Amino acid sequence: MPAREQRTHRRQTWLLVASLWCVLCVVVVAYAVSEVSQWERRAEVSVKVAATFTRVVFDEANDIARWMTGLARGEGADSEEAFRRLMSRRHVHLALADRIGYSPEIDVASFIDVRGQLTSFSRFWPAVVDLSDRDYVTFLHDATVAEVFISAPVQNKVTSAWNVFVARRVQDAEGGVIGLAIVGLRLSAIYQFFRETSAANASVVSIFRNDKVLLVNNTVDAKSREASWGRRFEEIFAFKLLSPDGHALPAQLTGNIARLTGRLQFPYRIVAAARVERYPLFAATVIDGSVFSEKPIKLALVLAVVGFLLSVSIVLGARSRDQLVEAKVRELLNTSNESLQRSLTELSEDKSAVLSADGTSIIFANRAFQAMADDKNGSEALPKLAANSTVKAFFSDPSRASLDTVFVFENMKVPGHFCFFHVTARRVRLEAVGDCIVMQVRDETLQREQQSIAVQSTKMIALGQMAAGIAHEINQPLNVIRMASENALHLLGHARSSPGARSIAWNSSLRECAITCARPTW
Repeated sequence: MPAREQRTHRRQTWLLVASLWCVLCVVVVAYAVSEVSQWERRAEVSVKVAATFTRVVFDEANDIARWMTGLARGEGADSEEAFRRLMSRRHVHLALADRIGYSPEIDVASFIDVRGQLTSFSRFWPAVVDLSDRDYVTFLHDATVAEVFISAPVQNKVTSAWNVFVARRVQDAEGGVIGLAIVGLRLSAIYQFFRETSAANASVVSIFRNDKVLLVNNTVDAKSREASWGRRFEEIFAFKLLSPDGHALPAQLTGNIARLTGRLQFPYRIVAAARVERYPLFAATVIDGSVFSEKPIKLALVLAVVGFLLSVSIVLGARSRDQLVEAKVRELLNTSNESLQRSLTELSEDKSAVLSADGTSIIFANRAFQAMADDKNGSEALPKLAANSTVKAFFSDPSRASLDTVFVFENMKVPGHFCFFHVTARRVRLEAVGDCIVMQVRDETLQREQQSIAVQSTKMIALGQMAAGIAHEINQPLNVIRMASENALHLLGHARSSPGARSIAWNSSLRECAITCARPTW
């Protein structure tokens, strides 16, 4: 093979290898982007579910606290002394215990006086507990705080369970504060819900107050989880998603999802945030990069191995092809016209021939082709083939590389009998003859005759079945007519054999005969 063609083949081979690796890289990148987008949607759904659940739970606690303030007014508590006295009665304790019921998220409901002393408790009665050190007691005396206060997470002094309290002031007729109604939420129930609904094991769902105090999250480690509850975190990326200036949350949500990227500019964390409606809270979901990068990395490793094996196969195949082409060229250069004709005869059972580039002459033809033309070199078959418009168009158009058609002509030996030949041709370049046309002709006459015989046999079978059906339909009414006639003759003969009752029998026989003949039997 010339050096120029060898360089062209090598260039094509390496271009194919480079294209293969480009396709594999595109597949990996597309899969990674799809995986990240999918986990972004999961994070967004997860944080919206967390925010909605939190709102529902705090709505339930707030409704109970509002009911408690109405209970205090209904009991007639119009002063601090009346509040301590009336709210410490047993029926108030029973009413609180009945109101919170068996809700899995509500842990406790209590009344506290202005000094921070527990006056009534849903767990037991009487209740004597000092709660003056709690942050919701500070809310009791702070007029700048809104109507509803949400405390930081604390451990219950009675059960040691972690609670978040929703507090509302109890006021007298003039608006003075005489006590506090608080409802405690079980953080363990909220934690369990977040664990069951989180997008993945490596994702963390958290609820923060607007002052960046962590209320609850679903961290697996109990020590780190309880150590972080109630802490204030100054740098919270989820807070920045909701707050454009980084200091206060806006009234409307402007964005709730983002990616935190590392040095390689690949997202190693997905952060989503959402506000909790009607409360100074927001939810945040953080998904670690190990969750959504595991599958793309595995896919990249698998495709790398596949790409390496395919590259080796392509390179080795290209070398083998070049070697085979060189060997074939050398063989053709050393092959005479006689050996080429013999090769055509041995390699193909069909009628094969090598034509000139314009299709006007035959260079070589095997014995089957010669037998078809009934001459020594097969030249008599060429005008018949060229008479076909498709073959003629192929011969006259050098730009057409191949031909595939069916050629029909009348058999010269058997007039009225047509032959069918499947003709295929392609333009090639042989070192021995230059540009030429390699043609193969396959006789399909016998196959088409067999198909025609099968179709004709099917038609005859169908015609026989139809004739049998028509004969049956004609024969059936004829048999009925014959049977009715025989019955009539029999009745007439019986009537004539009795002379005494001839007249009666004759009339009766005629009636029966008429009835028999008129009765249908099919």
